[in-house]
Amino acid sequence: MRNWNLSTKIIASYSVLIAVMAGTIASGMYWQLYSSQRQAIRNRLLAIVSLAVPQIDSDYHGLIVKPSDRTSAFYKINQDRLVAIQATSKDIVRIYTVREQPNKKFVYVLNYDPADRDKTVLTGMDYTKSLDDLYIAVAQNTPFVDREFHKTANGETILSGYAPITNLQGRHGQTVANLLCHLRTKGRRTDTTTSRSKRESRYCKRCQE
Repeated sequence: MRNWNLSTKIIASYSVLIAVMAGTIASGMYWQLYSSQRQAIRNRLLAIVSLAVPQIDSDYHGLIVKPSDRTSAFYKINQDRLVAIQATSKDIVRIYTVREQPNKKFVYVLNYDPADRDKTVLTGMDYTKSLDDLYIAVAQNTPFVDREFHKTANGETILSGYAPITNLQGRHGQTVANLLCHLRTKGRRTDTTTSRSKRESRYCKRCQE
């Protein structure tokens, strides 16, 4: 190596430089693809919550105030709609609604979680998760998706979305509750976003007919 001439050293230096540049370009392309995939997931979840809210009957929803209401017709109507919305995509881990109380706390109203077979979440139970994000969503009063992805206890990566449920009274309507949706992202391809969004749109159109 002591006998390397100048041209050999130049070639070696350029080889190292090319390798570094290639690695930098590859890392940049990976990050760009990673970011675009995550943004596609956010856009998809925003579409889901935006399309889901009109399916909730706000008048019936307002009548659900205690656990015993789950046997009522107005509970079943909206609960069935949550089930139908979740059925549009297996990636929807959970979908539910909460209502803000005078003390600024939130309680559950409706809940559909396929994994909760024992129905442990009841109407009127305190909602204590992600309050900071929920307060942001309430303040914006528009469909909203978290910027950050979160890992669950079982290792799944999920993204949460919110949308206000308004009644039909008043010029702009009054927010009476919030719909929340958790979307599974780990191990799922995002190139099916378009077809799934079309399926979700077709479902919502059928509900409105």
